[in-house]
Amino acid sequence: MKDAIGIHQCKSCKFFHTPGTMKEVGVCVRFPPTPFIMGMAPASPLVDPTKPQQARPIIHAYYPMVEEASGCGEHQSNQAAMRLAS
Repeated sequence: MKDAIGIHQCKSCKFFHTPGTMKEVGVCVRFPPTPFIMGMAPASPLVDPTKPQQARPIIHAYYPMVEEASGCGEHQSNQAAMRLAS
């Protein structure tokens, strides 16, 4: 589906996925999740007490959140996948 200015909307893209009961917001899985450093974990002496310990980063990766009415230049229709599923 296209919006008023002719851009394909995320809700009709095969890369748009909505988690659970959320309908208007989802994630775009076109590219791998983007990693973010969330903080630093303290060093653990349990690993090897003979070596100097360093803090290690806490890294999480997320897909970008998008609204179903958003759009981009990577849009690929989900119509073929819907026909296969039915």
